[in-house]
Amino acid sequence: SLDKNEISLPKELEDFCSMNAFENACNPPYYQDQEDKDEIYQRLSELPDYISIEAAISFPDDLNMEELLTLKEQLGDRGHIGWVGIRNCPQSDQLYPLIGIKPFSGGTIWGGINDDYPNLIILGEEKTADNLETHFKSLLQFMSDREEFGKGVGNEQSLYYEEILKYVEEVGVKTYGCYMTGEPQVFMELMDQGIISKIQMY
Repeated sequence: SLDKNEISLPKELEDFCSMNAFENACNPPYYQDQEDKDEIYQRLSELPDYISIEAAISFPDDLNMEELLTLKEQLGDRGHIGWVGIRNCPQSDQLYPLIGIKPFSGGTIWGGINDDYPNLIILGEEKTADNLETHFKSLLQFMSDREEFGKGVGNEQSLYYEEILKYVEEVGVKTYGCYMTGEPQVFMELMDQGIISKIQMY
């Protein structure tokens, strides 16, 4: 609504903003209270085990790429990790837009680009912590080298990628959460193990 040149948004809108899907993606964080988590856990327990759901899950502490691969291994064929949010600045700061990778998706590939940008395309099925880190850094470098993309809309876009690249070179590539699909029981197990600190189902 617009009232005397001031825009007000309903509080419920927060639940549908992508930046609020994850607990620690933004500053300040959007914490999920225990009642909400208990309600989601109850809903999950009532679902049949033959369906698959999608949810944004947050981790209590950032995971490095080795820990992300361990989570993927734990899921096995009962779940799939989609888009992975990557920490783009210190947690006490805020740098928009959010950024991430889809490390376990397939598609058309042209491996020749890896000559200039190592692991820009991760060839084959094997994923390691090293090539996931290099993949993300190469994506940043690739976009940073294409400064003309941002200039077309009056945006210093390349500076955004350069800033993130400098940050991850210093602290490593870490994730605060990801989108995941899987059986209801999988999400319940991860909640029981404390791997999930916030969950938003879709």
